[in-house]
Amino acid sequence: QQLSLCSDVLVRNPSASSGYYDVNLSNGSGITVYCDMDGNNCDGEGGWIRVAQLNMSEPGATCPPGLTLQNYNNIDHSLCGRSSYGCNSTFFSTYGLNYTKVCGKVRG
Repeated sequence: QQLSLCSDVLVRNPSASSGYYDVNLSNGSGITVYCDMDGNNCDGEGGWIRVAQLNMSEPGATCPPGLTLQNYNNIDHSLCGRSSYGCNSTFFSTYGLNYTKVCGKVRG
C-alpha cells in the first residue's frame, strides 16, 4: 500500500526504520523517497522526506548548480561554497509536496 508522506508511514508503524518508501504525490502518481524516521538529521522527530543529500567526502561528489567546488589545505576533501560574495542559491525538487519546515545537517 502506498502512503502519502513519510509521516504517514511512521504513524502506521512507529518502529519503522529510516530507508526508502513508496509514497503518493498530490497528482496521484507514486514515487520512492528516502524517509528519515528517527529525526537525527532534523528535530529529533521522524517522518521527514529527504529531498537532497550532499556528502562531499564521497569519491566523485559534486556540488549542485549554483555552488562551486572549494578546496582547503586543512580539510582532506572538497566542499561546496559560493563562487563570489553575496547570495547564491540552488534548487532541490520537493516532488511537488508542500513543506512547512526545512532542516538539515552539515558534515564536512
